[in-house]
Amino acid sequence: MFKVSKILCPVDFSEASNEALKAANDLAVHFAAELLIVHVVQPVPTVSTPIQASTFNVVEYQKHLMDEQTKAMVKVFKEHVSSELNTRQVLLEGQPADEILHYADNKNVDLIVMATHGGSVLGHLLFGSVTDKVVRQSTHPVLTIRITEK
Repeated sequence: MFKVSKILCPVDFSEASNEALKAANDLAVHFAAELLIVHVVQPVPTVSTPIQASTFNVVEYQKHLMDEQTKAMVKVFKEHVSSELNTRQVLLEGQPADEILHYADNKNVDLIVMATHGGSVLGHLLFGSVTDKVVRQSTHPVLTIRITEK
């Protein structure tokens, strides 16, 4: 039988990822599994400019992004995760698909649960490409929750 003791659910705080988190929560409750909720913050792109021309503090802005994403993680956790579960909330920095795959390997998860959009070009560009890469490259089973546009 397929043993599930650790479930990874990447979130981006969209409605689609909230639906996937609900499914991951239900599975974790059913299997009494640990639920790992991960959000990846992409680094702020920088461009080389003369030092005097730069008034934008990239390091401070990246810290602000991480702080705001931490608050969003707490909110989504309170709204969609059962209090009876053993959970871990993690913020990572980097390219989303790469970080999700790396984290899944390091934590030896049994299942990854992610949202995918129902075929829209915009949905594919915004979220589906991360899910596609994870599905193609993961060494762990991936359950995709298809979210159709209303």
